[in-house]
Amino acid sequence: MKKNIESLFHDTQLDLTWKFDLYDFGCTKKEALEYIQQLNAENYCGYNDWRLPTALEINNLYYRDDTIIDFDNKKKYWTSTYISSSCCDGYDCACYFSYDRGLNSEFASMNYYIHLTRYNNEYTQTDDWKEVLISWANTHKLLTYDLESNCKRDSYGESFSPNGAFPRHKIFFHKINSIYANKRKIQILPREISYLKNLTSLTLSSNLLSNLPLELYTLEHLQYLNLSNNHFSSLSKLLGSLISLVELDLSENSLEEIPKEIRNLNKLKKINLSKNKLTSIPKEIGKLNSLIELDIGSNQLTKLPVEIINLKNLKKLSLIDNKRLSLTQVQIEWLKDLYCNECKISIDDDWIEILYKWINKYSEKSIYSKQDLLNLTEISVYHNEQISTLPSELFYLDKLEKFTFFETNLSDLPNEIGKLVKLEKLNLYSANLTKLPIEITELFHLKELNLAYNKITELPKDIGNLNNLVELNLEANYLKELPSSIIYLKNLKKLSLEKNKDLILSQEQELWLKELKNNKCKIVSIDESWIDNLLKWADKNRIYDNVLPRNKTSILNLTEFQLWEDNQIKVLPREIGKLENLISIDLFWTYQLEQIPKEIGNLNNLRKIHLGENKLKELPKEIGYLSNLEELDISTNSIFSLPQEIVYLTNLKKLSLISFVQDIYLSLEQIEWIRELKRNGCRVDIPDSVINLDDITSPIDDENYFDF
Repeated sequence: MKKNIESLFHDTQLDLTWKFDLYDFGCTKKEALEYIQQLNAENYCGYNDWRLPTALEINNLYYRDDTIIDFDNKKKYWTSTYISSSCCDGYDCACYFSYDRGLNSEFASMNYYIHLTRYNNEYTQTDDWKEVLISWANTHKLLTYDLESNCKRDSYGESFSPNGAFPRHKIFFHKINSIYANKRKIQILPREISYLKNLTSLTLSSNLLSNLPLELYTLEHLQYLNLSNNHFSSLSKLLGSLISLVELDLSENSLEEIPKEIRNLNKLKKINLSKNKLTSIPKEIGKLNSLIELDIGSNQLTKLPVEIINLKNLKKLSLIDNKRLSLTQVQIEWLKDLYCNECKISIDDDWIEILYKWINKYSEKSIYSKQDLLNLTEISVYHNEQISTLPSELFYLDKLEKFTFFETNLSDLPNEIGKLVKLEKLNLYSANLTKLPIEITELFHLKELNLAYNKITELPKDIGNLNNLVELNLEANYLKELPSSIIYLKNLKKLSLEKNKDLILSQEQELWLKELKNNKCKIVSIDESWIDNLLKWADKNRIYDNVLPRNKTSILNLTEFQLWEDNQIKVLPREIGKLENLISIDLFWTYQLEQIPKEIGNLNNLRKIHLGENKLKELPKEIGYLSNLEELDISTNSIFSLPQEIVYLTNLKKLSLISFVQDIYLSLEQIEWIRELKRNGCRVDIPDSVINLDDITSPIDDENYFDF
């Protein structure tokens, strides 16, 4: 070390000395200390108080390697300091380290430098910096009550700050621990303030500051910093160096972001960031576990970082006047937990306050505290047509188990109903509903669902997901069919489908009902008004009672339905699908028939269908469900193609496709189906003059048109 003293160079502006080690390795602590001793012995640059940097100073580094062996952080041997350089926002950093141990790639160019700083001894150094502070204080008229010290009088018993000015005796400067400079029109803070090493409180509110001297960030004991109502648009990353901070007020500035280095302020208890231009909060704020007060109101926030929910100790939180702020469900849960822990929360349109008033106005049971609100398990509203909408805040009450809105005027149930995942009973009797949100199918704990006397035309297709349902009331709606998934509701003990006059069940759903009955489910039978509808249709079309008897019992037991050529029927009614005992339908030569309802697929006992000599253009795909069908005659119609499902009719004994008025398209699968029917002895009426299926041995093109 000693032999390399000539390689030292000096920065006169900052009184920093740098030494370059000519050898290809770092230096030991012992060598560094010997080097410092040599500097002091030679009174280098006129000083004899050189030292290694302190551990607290090293906190200014963005990167800190606590694993370095040769220098011990705890014994204050290494640091960073200010010099003019390209890295770290006007700061450069160097420290002692052993061989091949660097800080990071940012400092690679300084791998063999040792940075030494002089000790700031107030009694031996020049007093120029004190004169600067005194001049600054007098310029801005800082009075005695603006400064607090542990020493109020000098050794002669005189006030150290006569006439309300800065201390007259400079020897007391090191005892200053608080500066209060509110509304002093301060534009620049002197960097010499960093010499007030014992400063713990600094108030600079309501001034004209737009930046801070970098030296400020070396005030290792600073606990309170108030920069509110100034002109700051940004903050240095070195804010994270003030690790003793307990309170920080940055409100009423023009800040657009907060440096993520705020995470280092783990002693921080209060922070005010309100009335800025913040669009986001760094996720690192979630590391401030000591925080008890947080104000981020009056900004431009649209969301909060996920990590904010780690702030479990908050006693005061303000989010007001962030008009576009949206919270996640997890963050709402976090707010509720804070509220239950008596945290004072301020948000726009305080949803807890709104909901508290709403429930006490409309609910059958009043609540007496807002804490009770958050633990609410039941809400019931009866006979109130004034209620046409539900407050969105209602769906934050995710502990609800029973939800009743009986005889109201809702008309629409919000999608947010899916958030009430603990619901077991949902009663929406006569709520004027016309539809249900699909989110209702996410209420997997639901046991009772009452939708009676509404105007619902269809149920969500995944209603079968509610497999814990034991009671389902769909009475008096406008349902025409039920979703196929409803058959998965195997645990029902009570089911009501009555007074849905147009409701027709599929064959599978009929079997499902029978199975429920066998399991002792109480089923309120489906309204038989369909019989009345069928009879009205018969009267309108002059269908006599020898075809369709007027007795309900006879209708239910009807096995044959036959019309003759003197009838002008164009469409069969849907109700035909309710005649589950039908074996034969004969509509041959009615001439005008244009449409067969899909409900024909419910007639599982059907053996014969004769539909020849009509104006049919298509068959419903549900015809393929008639697995017991033996005869199908659709000759002499206007059918262009057959539904693909027709190939499921494998028990046919007779099939007639002759005399179509136009070409008919058959798929390869349908052709193979016809072949197979013939092999099994089915009589297939296709004129041999046009095509002989027995002769087809070669592959057939995708498009197969046959002129019958």
